[in-house]
Amino acid sequence: MLFAEELDIGEPLSIENLATRLGVSNTPIRSALAKLEAEGLVERIPGHQPTVRGLTQEEIKTLYDFRELVEPYIMHRLSFLISVDEVARASVERLLSELRDGVSDLAGKRTEPITVKVDYALALLLEERSDDHLMSQILGLINSYVLRLRLNSAGLSAGERIGRLVEVSREHCALLESLLSGDERRIEEAVQAHLEQSYRRSSEAQEKATDATRKGVSPEGAVA
Repeated sequence: MLFAEELDIGEPLSIENLATRLGVSNTPIRSALAKLEAEGLVERIPGHQPTVRGLTQEEIKTLYDFRELVEPYIMHRLSFLISVDEVARASVERLLSELRDGVSDLAGKRTEPITVKVDYALALLLEERSDDHLMSQILGLINSYVLRLRLNSAGLSAGERIGRLVEVSREHCALLESLLSGDERRIEEAVQAHLEQSYRRSSEAQEKATDATRKGVSPEGAVA
C-alpha cells in the first residue's frame, strides 16, 4: 500500500482500519507496522498512532551523494560483464526492449512496473552472472531507498504521473543503451544525467510533501 501510493506521508496508520481494509486480523498488521518502523518507513510517537514516513531532505542528499560515488563503478562492472557474458547481454537487451515498449504504451500503464523491474534486474544480474554478491547487495540497498522516495509521489494526477514515469523510463533506456555500447564515457554521462534529474525530482517532491503536510493536503511529488 505504501509503494502503491495509497497512503501519504504523515498519514496516521490505524491498525483497526488497515485490518478491515485488507481483510485480516490486527495481529499481522501490528507485525507489518513493526517491520516498517524498523525499516524507517513508519514513524511511531508515544501516545499517537504510527504515521507514514518519507525521506528527509538531508537523507535524500546523502543518498544521492552515495549514488554518485558507487553507481558509475557498478555500471562499469555491468558493462564488462555483458561484454563477456552472452546470457547477461541478452538479459539487458530484453530489459531495454521491454522498457521501450513500456514508454510507448502509456495507456497500458506498463511503464512503472518495468521501470522498477530494471533496477532490481540489474542487481540480480550482478549476483547471478558474476557472483558479485557485495555489489549486488549495495545496488539492492540503493534500490530500496529509491523506492522509499516514491512515498513523496502521492497526489500526482494521472497525466502528471505518466509524464514523470516516461521521463524516468527514457533515462533508464539511455542507461541500458550505454551499457550495451561499452563506451565508458557514454556510461558515465548517462549515469550522471540520470542522477542529476532524479535528485531534482526527489528534492522537489520532498519540498512539496513537506509543504503539503504543513497545510494538511495531499503532496505532489516525483518518481525517482
